[in-house]
Amino acid sequence: MKLRVIRNLILFVVIFGAGFVTHALFFPDILANGFTDVESIVVPIPTPTQAAGGQQYAFQTVITYDGAHFSRHNITIHVGNYLSIKNISPQALMSLASNHPNLATPRSYGESEQVKERMDATGQYAVEDKNNPQERLVITVK
Repeated sequence: MKLRVIRNLILFVVIFGAGFVTHALFFPDILANGFTDVESIVVPIPTPTQAAGGQQYAFQTVITYDGAHFSRHNITIHVGNYLSIKNISPQALMSLASNHPNLATPRSYGESEQVKERMDATGQYAVEDKNNPQERLVITVK
């Protein structure tokens, strides 16, 4: 019985040692640098920043429509970033007209629905409320 326990213990140590050596051969940087470099390979999660009436996330600008007004009237975003116009009104439907073909809505959007577009071309675009043409959003893409 004692012999079997000693034999199993020796077998465990040999297998553990072989695994450690094999790991060291295939991942030498972990042994050399330790485990402190792990944070250099972790991708940080972007945190949202508040921008006067609209939420600006990394790569996305969110504009809300409350049934009568847009949360902002002039915005500037970078080429390749997303623009989202979201209806937050429980009663009013959002119908948009725009000189950017993908921002003009072919139908009315209800509460929590949104128009989302990646802005790939520089220029200036206008979006207006079809029900209230004086309510206008000007988007500058740089």
